[in-house]
Amino acid sequence: MLAKKINIANFMTRLEAILAIIWFITIFIRFSLFFYVTVLGLAQTLKLQDYRPLVFPLGILLI
Repeated sequence: MLAKKINIANFMTRLEAILAIIWFITIFIRFSLFFYVTVLGLAQTLKLQDYRPLVFPLGILLI
């Protein structure tokens, strides 16, 4: 609702589409970082040398 009220010099109005895109990008970055930290932490917990074998199985579980 707040994005609908933004009006900059009667030129830039209705910025909710831009704000939605920014919001989706930040959600994607947060989600990717969370997934990476989870895989890395699990690999360290299991005392694995490499975290990459865990990426696909955890990705499937997440989906």
